[in-house]
Amino acid sequence: MSSLREYIRFVSSLEGGYLTSKEIEVLEIFVSLQMKLGQDRYVFTKKMKDQVATRLGIVNLNGYIKKLKDKGILDKNKNGYYIRNLFIPSSVQHLTIEVRYGT
Repeated sequence: MSSLREYIRFVSSLEGGYLTSKEIEVLEIFVSLQMKLGQDRYVFTKKMKDQVATRLGIVNLNGYIKKLKDKGILDKNKNGYYIRNLFIPSSVQHLTIEVRYGT
């Protein structure tokens, strides 16, 4: 893959979900933060969301975060939202693609 954005676009297409260009942009920034800070760090803090929103010129990211959750890109636990490992290139060691057709 030539870039993180292309990786995200590719993996989301395998998962069967269509992401808008803005959703990809939002996810790309959060994935970059996650890779920079480490898997054990929570990147969906209010401070981080405010910084990302400002960077993108968006007033509120909650709608985008909810859409990413609904599309299966993000998941939620008792601490809040987190990015599924599949969407973080540094955590994917092996990706198997199985294509079936016919009956």
